[in-house]
Amino acid sequence: MNTIEKLYEKLKDNPYFQYFSVKTQYEKRNVPRAELMEYFAQENKRMAPYMCPYENPFMNIMNYEDKMFFMFSKDDEIVVQEKIDGSNAHLNVSEDEFQCYGNRYILNEHNNLQGYWFWCRDHFQQVTDKYFGLDIYGEWLVPHHCSYPAERYGEFYVFDVMENGNYWTQDKVEKLAVDCGFQYAPVFYRGTFESWKHLMSFVGMTGLGGEKGEGIVVKNQTTINSAKKQFYIKIVDEEFQETNKSRKEIKTVDMDKVLELERQIYLAESIVTVPRVRKILLKLVDSKELPSSWDVLTDTEIKKIVKPYVYKDCMKEEQDIVAEIGRRFGKYCDELTLQAIRKLKEEA
Repeated sequence: MNTIEKLYEKLKDNPYFQYFSVKTQYEKRNVPRAELMEYFAQENKRMAPYMCPYENPFMNIMNYEDKMFFMFSKDDEIVVQEKIDGSNAHLNVSEDEFQCYGNRYILNEHNNLQGYWFWCRDHFQQVTDKYFGLDIYGEWLVPHHCSYPAERYGEFYVFDVMENGNYWTQDKVEKLAVDCGFQYAPVFYRGTFESWKHLMSFVGMTGLGGEKGEGIVVKNQTTINSAKKQFYIKIVDEEFQETNKSRKEIKTVDMDKVLELERQIYLAESIVTVPRVRKILLKLVDSKELPSSWDVLTDTEIKKIVKPYVYKDCMKEEQDIVAEIGRRFGKYCDELTLQAIRKLKEEA
């Protein structure tokens, strides 16, 4: 049997199978191409009145890039969650009705995202009144690239909740899923950020029983809803990356490069320390370059004044380490000075 025939046999008993695209693919597998194209043209025409686009408020989660290396600090609380290979969808429930959405369209019984609208119709009453009006986001699992056990399909796996434009922390998201009797997207790690190497150890894992997972989404619970700092990032396994290898930019992590960056940041952390930043900050207060109530300034304002002196002090006192780090030291010094200022503000 070919792939479509295997999927058909695997999923034909699923309660939402009649809406899965694999059913149509199977039934049309021997239809001549010209006839098939005519069929799809007629389907698109039939569906046109039911296609209602909307602006999805959920963020576009970016793939890892080197410029994101500093998005996590050592004391940041993070959640590492499986990136499920299905269709992004969400549900909003009021007392007697529901509204559900795909990534781009408001759904209905005709444009139903391979059965998701019908799943919502069957399950929306499980949402209790304390969760009315919330946007409950998750992955509607239908066949894509990754292969999962048959019983995992036709399920909605909650991974986020939005309220008034803000994201809930994952402890609250999981509680909602449990309270409503919904599936919660698998979590591989909760705790403080350790390293990028540690994060990469979870890429390819799956908690759904498949052979291999698509990737992970790392969610910073400390900086969540920050307007200044990205707080979600995705890392996709190389097998499932969306960028062709012939291009220069590959949407996965070069571990050799990451390990070298982590070695350099370890060296930088050994010299751009809180005591060094404190010493310089106090000197600047003495010289009136900073006000005595320096902590009323924004972090960025303080950094703009303090960082050049931190850089010069490191160049003077730690020249060998600065030279070993090389041209990236300026960027590391910038970020580590900012982190130190935030800690000193907490102490002030």
